[in-house]
Amino acid sequence: MTQVPTSLAIACLSLAACAHHPSTPARVTVEDLIGDPDLARYVATRGGRLGQPASAQVTPDGQRVLYLESGARSDVRVLHVLQVSDGVDHVLATAESLLGVATADFSKEEAAQRERMRVTARGLPSFELSEDGRLVLVPLGGKLYILPLDGGAPRPLPSAGGGAFDPRLSPDGTKVAFVRNQEVWVQAVSGGPEHQLTRGAGAGISHGMAEFVAQEEMDRFHGFFWSPDSQWLAFEEADERGVEPFYLADPTKGDAPAEASPYPRPGHPNASVRLGVISAQGGTPLWIAWNREALPYLARVDWPLGGPLLLQVESRDQRTLQLLQANPVTGATAVLWTERDAAWVELHDDLRWLPGIGFLWSSERDGQRNLELHAGEGMLLRTLTPDTLGFRALVEVDLAARMALVMASTDSTRAALVAVPLDGSAAHTVLAGDGMVSAHAAKDGRFLVVREEHPSAMPDHSVRRSDGSLLCRLPSAAEAPPQLPQVRFTTVTLPQGTLEVALVLPRRARPGQRFPVIDWVYGGPTVVTVQRSALQFELQQWLADQGFAVVKIDNRGTPDRGRAFSRAIVGDFADVPLTDQADALAALAAQEPALDLGRVGILGASFGGYLSALAVLRRPDRFQAAVALAPVTDWLDYDTHYTERYLGLPQDNPGGYARSSLISDAKELRRPLLLAHGMADDNVHLGHTLKLIAALEANGHAPAVFLIPGQTHLFADQTTQQVLWAAAAAFLIDKLKP
Repeated sequence: MTQVPTSLAIACLSLAACAHHPSTPARVTVEDLIGDPDLARYVATRGGRLGQPASAQVTPDGQRVLYLESGARSDVRVLHVLQVSDGVDHVLATAESLLGVATADFSKEEAAQRERMRVTARGLPSFELSEDGRLVLVPLGGKLYILPLDGGAPRPLPSAGGGAFDPRLSPDGTKVAFVRNQEVWVQAVSGGPEHQLTRGAGAGISHGMAEFVAQEEMDRFHGFFWSPDSQWLAFEEADERGVEPFYLADPTKGDAPAEASPYPRPGHPNASVRLGVISAQGGTPLWIAWNREALPYLARVDWPLGGPLLLQVESRDQRTLQLLQANPVTGATAVLWTERDAAWVELHDDLRWLPGIGFLWSSERDGQRNLELHAGEGMLLRTLTPDTLGFRALVEVDLAARMALVMASTDSTRAALVAVPLDGSAAHTVLAGDGMVSAHAAKDGRFLVVREEHPSAMPDHSVRRSDGSLLCRLPSAAEAPPQLPQVRFTTVTLPQGTLEVALVLPRRARPGQRFPVIDWVYGGPTVVTVQRSALQFELQQWLADQGFAVVKIDNRGTPDRGRAFSRAIVGDFADVPLTDQADALAALAAQEPALDLGRVGILGASFGGYLSALAVLRRPDRFQAAVALAPVTDWLDYDTHYTERYLGLPQDNPGGYARSSLISDAKELRRPLLLAHGMADDNVHLGHTLKLIAALEANGHAPAVFLIPGQTHLFADQTTQQVLWAAAAAFLIDKLKP
């Protein structure tokens, strides 16, 4: 774990952000806030998230639950097994018991995949339960371990080469496939020699690995897929030789060469991707044929039990998505369904093949996302969910009960678990609470692992039957804060629509007090920030307790409010989010007299960092200071799949890219701005912040700057987080609380 010396981090700030002088009243400094016990506890517990059960899986018989859990102040996870009948829980494996050390290093490929999946935990990173529930596969430090659930010692798979990446068991539990040196390999679970299946990787070509944009933007993290009979594998070949290289270097290690990674920018070439099928015994691959020129993105691959090999392929402009059925013997494909959208087709994971019935699919074509039942040949049979349900996502299907289990709510701040009959009859609620209910299920849909988040309590984790009845609760080692955040949820109605808002005031606020305002913002597509979950506001409560009113607003362009709401930002990232944030603050202040709109700061990360910097550049009348963490500053330098989804190709929308860029507005800076960026960020590269700094300085402006060596887009290091939040708070206190 990289540690950032406090003195170094603070030195990166401009002196005006934290210094005070004998002739002026004493100010709160970064050093004062770093030592704040509430901030220290928040960082040490990751806001109460450490110690909560994760990645839980139920055995097919419903008798046992496996899950990963760390301590309340440790990110080192161990593997637990809980007996459902009596609640007896024991540790099945730890990194130390398998490898002899408390945690293991990750390969370059593993580290990249974890970054894309936003995973920062150490110890045992993951596990896989065999479909018969008898074996557990645990990857650790490039090695593979087999753990029998019915007794017996953990067994390492002999691996002469090591470096096994992304291993997965075959459906029959007799083999494991993995990637080594960008090639696909297979080994018997019982041991014996490894067999290399693919050939020809290297020099920009890889096999069995999802390319960058698939992992970062499509949420597809795997590059190979077992056939249901365990005899074949479909695998991706990614040719990145035509993709621009990005050179990531660590300036603190001047003797280390810069490392080149392919990074596709808008309007530039993507990786060329195709899908092959190969026998698990080896041989010559068969390449699946589709119109790759018109539909170059391989968005999803499924090979379901009792069903065909299915591909979802997408056009470069993301306005057309086709579901293809592939013949693994001939390589031919047939179109089962085509989805089109004038703005973009939203990817989803709601496809389920139902043998003898057809398949489930979801679509926004009628304005709201709804779940549909299609015949096996593709024809739409019926829409299963009404608009009034607020369908969010498919959890799983209980075929025995002929019931789909879904997450749904018309309120974007909540979610419930709902049962939807496949025959089209009325849906009914299985589990609903006062906040967010999410779930995942065993493959037959009979057993659910449920997480319930509450606005005034810690999360609950439970195992339930598909009808919602409780089987057991999962223990949590998480440390609750002494007091949970006090959040007020409300709405503001504007001419452009109604927006969801959350407000956090200081705990010791008295009637009649007025506070400077911090707009804690994300504001971009794919993320909802106003949710009825206490743990999502703990850092905001800490900042409020420094003497602020902290506000979260979900503007148009954010998800879970219907197609028109999310598509409002098409072609221009700047205007709609910024207008909604500014207008919502004014409307909220009319409701809540504690808000002092004469002193408004804005703080955000990633897209929120972009929006924060944009706010002080274009709306200095509303925003008096900004903290921008890891911001995109010029969308021509971000990746293709995300940026082109919303802005299109640069040559087709040059005005939209220009309006969405911060660089041309650098001359307009009139308000204090703090820029912070991880120097090892391979998602939003450090060059974004450096490019804006150069433009600001060229126009006579000097922003405060906080650069963090060795840190990525996640700012995962504990010391870094403590210094970062203290520095941000001190900056805002200095600028907004004279």
